[in-house]
Amino acid sequence: MKPYSENHRFPRLLLYLIYCLCVAGVLLLFTVKNYESFDGIKNLRGFDGFRRARFPDMIYGKAYKPWVFRALLPITVRSLTYLVPDPIKAKAINYAHESITINETLGWDPDYFPEYVIALLVMFLSLLGFVFALRSLFSENFESPVIVKDLIPVFALLGLPVFFKYYSYIYDFPTLFFFTLGLALIVRNRWYFYYPVFILGCINKETTILLTVIFAIHSFKNGENRIRIAGHVSLQCLIFFMIKFLLMFIYKDNPGWFVCSGVWFLSRNMQKIAMLYTVPNLVCYMVIAFLIFYHWSSKPAFLKQGLWIIIPLVLLAMYMGYVDELRDYYEIYPIVFLLMTHSIGDILDLKIRTIKRSDQRAKK
Repeated sequence: MKPYSENHRFPRLLLYLIYCLCVAGVLLLFTVKNYESFDGIKNLRGFDGFRRARFPDMIYGKAYKPWVFRALLPITVRSLTYLVPDPIKAKAINYAHESITINETLGWDPDYFPEYVIALLVMFLSLLGFVFALRSLFSENFESPVIVKDLIPVFALLGLPVFFKYYSYIYDFPTLFFFTLGLALIVRNRWYFYYPVFILGCINKETTILLTVIFAIHSFKNGENRIRIAGHVSLQCLIFFMIKFLLMFIYKDNPGWFVCSGVWFLSRNMQKIAMLYTVPNLVCYMVIAFLIFYHWSSKPAFLKQGLWIIIPLVLLAMYMGYVDELRDYYEIYPIVFLLMTHSIGDILDLKIRTIKRSDQRAKK
């Protein structure tokens, strides 16, 4: 196969247009998707169907725990909605009340139409941010022809609809963005930028603490100063618990529990795992595993170290969620995707080469 030329590149404007169109397509599917009924839960569609986390309740802090704790996007939407002039909001609400698409197709509450629009804009920007964060993470770990680097985020976006199973929440795309950006900043040792991202990520979803796990593993493996590592880990844990306790205090009177957990989840998930072992599923898992571990020794150390968070993610899903609800694994997606990308690049001779640590120092 003829390799790509280093000189092949998209004009920047065309490339950004491709990114925006792909992001818009993913967001459209995210918004209109009708989900199959599961475990007695029916009529789920888009991101406003689950009664414990209805969109208006999420935005205005009335949702059930633990969903109400994922507060970053609701805070952002409330703040931006407040800035919209009242006449414009009134016209938008009147339009929504008369729209069949909004009332019936999407099932949105027309009284909150401005909030829906603003939330979609924030989710669009989160997905677009994910595109550039993934491109940066790829660049920190691999050297490749420019066209490969440009197109990698497109394929990552095309893989996201696989995660739209059972249901989707408004904080999913911000989770993907902040976690991917956090990974890129850890590799680059950009702590002045990392900590604001970490704080926002923790407000968005508590699984952001897994960035600390990756940082600790990566730093220990690289033989960095242990006092420095302990300082960063302690500071990140302090930030995480302060944010968590503050959110718990603010929403202490909301219905629900601190976490959704129990023997029922474990029993249900054990049965679901047994049901997953069909021939198509096994073939799919084997292909994914092959692409992750193919030429393992030549893959970037940082991505291999980051793969360890699959263990806490699966354990959390087993005891506090649905083990087969793929949206619970957004945090591991950029890592798995890039590990698979390296393998596909080897097979197709796309000239994707791992950057060694010495190369990274020279590059910086």
